[in-house]
Amino acid sequence: MNTFQIIMLSISGLLVLSVFWEKIILFFSAIKKPKEVANQDATTLVEVVSDWEKLKKSCKANQLNQAVKALKNIFPLLVIEEGDSQDV
Repeated sequence: MNTFQIIMLSISGLLVLSVFWEKIILFFSAIKKPKEVANQDATTLVEVVSDWEKLKKSCKANQLNQAVKALKNIFPLLVIEEGDSQDV
């Protein structure tokens, strides 16, 4: 291939690119980058414990004994039963 052929091939490629340029732009604009998850308000330990207590009470009210046991196993440090001494 000589220089003239390479130049003509390049020019024809640019012409083809200019014909499909809008479609190419639309295609790549349709592919959206994943948005960064905005930092949600950090939950405090008090909120976590409160939600855990609500879930545990709800499970007890609905007689979901296995769920209550699982919650106690998953969060053993949050379990303070009546009559237990607190090591605070």
